[in-house]
Amino acid sequence: MILYFDFDGTIANTAPAVVQAMQGAFRTHNLPVPLQARIVNAMGLALPSMVEGLAGKPLPPQKVAEIIQTYRALYAELPAAMITLFPGMKTLLERAHAHDMTMAIVTSKKTDALQRNLADLGIAGLFSTLVGSDMTARHKPEPDPVEEAQAQLGFPAGPELVIGDSGYDMMMGRSAQLPTCGVTWGSQNASALRQAGADYVATTPEELWDVIEAQAATPAASAPRSGTPG
Repeated sequence: MILYFDFDGTIANTAPAVVQAMQGAFRTHNLPVPLQARIVNAMGLALPSMVEGLAGKPLPPQKVAEIIQTYRALYAELPAAMITLFPGMKTLLERAHAHDMTMAIVTSKKTDALQRNLADLGIAGLFSTLVGSDMTARHKPEPDPVEEAQAQLGFPAGPELVIGDSGYDMMMGRSAQLPTCGVTWGSQNASALRQAGADYVATTPEELWDVIEAQAATPAASAPRSGTPG
């Protein structure tokens, strides 16, 4: 069984840190500061797309790059305690690892930032590969992050599942022709996840484990591909 996890909003609650750093970046560059809800809803996009969307108007590429640079600097300065694992997720990850499931993270943040977060949370050793935004030319909702993870893992055989909290994760999984499970403790609710094509929706880590177990018992060839919610 191969599990492709999103990080922000799925494994860890990074929203307080992302919101503070993003609002600080916009404030630094004398731009209207986006509301928390808009920032959280945009999480999952690569930073250039996220910044342009939050600005609400076209920005010169150089300005986008400057905002991103400021955001990353502010994010790196925040205390590690601002980023926490969602309740039950460490148990789920350790359980999957104990069952010899292969786990990867596909994220819209840079790989070095992800590595730092995983180390701070004490879960870095559970994952076989990490794919950050710096490792693919195209990002969520395109299939490239998952396809890069598959390539790094040697295109393993067996059931696969894409897990995330945003519609971008679901669309990425669908584009890669993989079954998807949305989780509701992050940025989007069950309805939005289903509209984005989630095959399954979990409201707790316990429900997510049930989906994983069911998918692990499903031959890869017959795994859902239609986007019909479970």
